[in-house]
Amino acid sequence: MNNEILPLVETKMGRAITNSRAVADYFKKRHADVLRAIDGLDCSTEFNERNFTSVKYLDGKGEERRSFDMTRDGWVFLAMGFTGPRAAAFKEAYIARFNAMEEEPRRQHRTAFFVNEEQGLRLAADEAEKRAGEPQRKRPRCALP
Repeated sequence: MNNEILPLVETKMGRAITNSRAVADYFKKRHADVLRAIDGLDCSTEFNERNFTSVKYLDGKGEERRSFDMTRDGWVFLAMGFTGPRAAAFKEAYIARFNAMEEEPRRQHRTAFFVNEEQGLRLAADEAEKRAGEPQRKRPRCALP
């Protein structure tokens, strides 16, 4: 997926991570609404622990506030529950990317088939040229009853 359909992503400890504030900016939502959505996610404890980390940041007044860092899986789980034009565009692009990923092995298979077919045709043509230069052998005729 390209950056047009993703919020700001950074690498932390070798993992691609985005933050609830970046998600709020991306979807043009209030950060408090994104936090409420994260708090209300109906996912397993294991999924939550793997994909969401509560972090603190200082707001414009210097006060400590909460936010969440999240993995790609966490943000997709969250974003699939959002509505509106931006969310719809994300969902369509995400689906299109999956479809393209599924099509890739099929395209590679078709390409391999055509390459093999072309090679087969060349081999057949080469074989025909060889035979054209050889004297014709007489084949025994089969007697029909």
